[in-house]
Amino acid sequence: MENSVTFEQIKKADNILIWGAGYHTEEVLRFYRSFWDKKHLLITDKNKAGGSIAGYEILDPDEIDYANIELVAIMSAFYHNEIEQTLREIYNYQGDVVGLYFFRRILLDLGSYEECCCHLEDFIRHMEDGCASYSYDYIFEEKFKRYKKIKVFAWWASSIGESARWLSAYYYNAFKNRAEDEYYLLVPYINSKDFANGRFIDVISHTMPVITYDNCHFWKYIFQKYPERLEYGSYNDFNAILVEPRNPFDPRMCYNNLCDEEIPIIAMTPEEEEEAACKLREMNITGEYVCIFARDSGYLQAQTGNPVYSINNIRDMNVASFERAEEYLAEKRIKTIRMGKVVNRPANLPNCIDYATYYHDDLMDIYLLGKCKFCVGSVSGVVHAAQLQNVPTVMIGMVQIGTNYSLPYRSSDIIVPKKLYSKKEKRVLNFIRLWDAEMASYAKGKDYYQEQELEFIECNPEEIRDAVIEMNERIDGIYREDEEEKELQKRYHILLNHWIEKHGYDYSYFWHCSISGSFIKNNAFLLDDCDIL
Repeated sequence: MENSVTFEQIKKADNILIWGAGYHTEEVLRFYRSFWDKKHLLITDKNKAGGSIAGYEILDPDEIDYANIELVAIMSAFYHNEIEQTLREIYNYQGDVVGLYFFRRILLDLGSYEECCCHLEDFIRHMEDGCASYSYDYIFEEKFKRYKKIKVFAWWASSIGESARWLSAYYYNAFKNRAEDEYYLLVPYINSKDFANGRFIDVISHTMPVITYDNCHFWKYIFQKYPERLEYGSYNDFNAILVEPRNPFDPRMCYNNLCDEEIPIIAMTPEEEEEAACKLREMNITGEYVCIFARDSGYLQAQTGNPVYSINNIRDMNVASFERAEEYLAEKRIKTIRMGKVVNRPANLPNCIDYATYYHDDLMDIYLLGKCKFCVGSVSGVVHAAQLQNVPTVMIGMVQIGTNYSLPYRSSDIIVPKKLYSKKEKRVLNFIRLWDAEMASYAKGKDYYQEQELEFIECNPEEIRDAVIEMNERIDGIYREDEEEKELQKRYHILLNHWIEKHGYDYSYFWHCSISGSFIKNNAFLLDDCDIL
């Protein structure tokens, strides 16, 4: 019905009702103010009734006399059908209805002068953040005059994993402790071949100053005109350009200091929350859900164009390994969402929504991981993004325990390590031998395991299921750790700490969270033949 409405009908109609008092309505009212001044215009929004928008009172839908309304413009694309049904069936409205985007297209016939003026007004207001004069110099002096120092930090934002780990370190070791007269500014470092998420920088900019698309011209001007006001000694662009000998916020520093402390970095605007909630409905996601992730070579191959092999491939796993865990979650009426961006194969799991294959969206990467009950996956940027939002995680196939220093461990996290098999000795190596091999491979390169005839054993579906059960029960407050498990966990941590001390390694490099209780009980032999114990 809405496509039958013409510009002439809107122009002739005296009594018009706009349903919805959000962003689009405000724009329409401001852009075409002189047009609406000649109309009897009503605005209705049940959630905002009693307030005002662009000078118009917002009414409750029950207050409207629909018999006198000639045209209703529904300013919501997602809920158009539901709203029109309410108009017809509840309020018995019989007149014309026009939808958001068609309404906006029709109004273009009014001409561009007012819209252009309002766009310019918005641009100036946005750039100046409330300042009276459109001048970068004036903005800088007015907004930043109270700061003695403007310290510039680089942020490695090329991938979700790197973004998350550096942000956590930056927040705790720099931003959190800044003085009142210090302004800290992040400069994203982006390699275009390895830029994983276009919305992440925007979301971060809501909570801490970051150079974004919107303000980059302003900061470029300031960098060139006022270099003396900025302190570059803190800058590290990871390519030895303007870099200090020591990175002031080494991510390893987080481990001992940030175990269970929340990091208030991720904060979406109401508009972003609404956008994400709409996409959630499109995926038919309601109730509790758990995010799963199986790292494979698909993403890096897509980014580089080459079937690359690296030492990081030992973190890969098969998404089919989640089958038993997914069955358990289905029994508990908890949905499973397979995360990722570019993957090698679909997830053929009956209770799983394959977001990576069919629904991927940059904003939803952040939203889904932040709202899930917990996250389960191989060590990767996806898991780090969940940790950054204080979501409990189960890290499957944990390897590189002393080299994968990304985010701090938390008491709520669980790991399920991969076991290491020696073809020469025809046996699984204990924890000491495993850790020795991992540190040697870090020093000697990606071919070390092949040269030493060592291969990792993938975590099996039962090990993954048991860890998922444990995490779910821990969150629900019903998990009970028996005496055997307590003793084995204690032995494991004593062993790890003594091994670190023996080799003189930096304690803060290593993951110290608990191993899955089921795993440590079924694989207690990994603690055997260890002199320390």
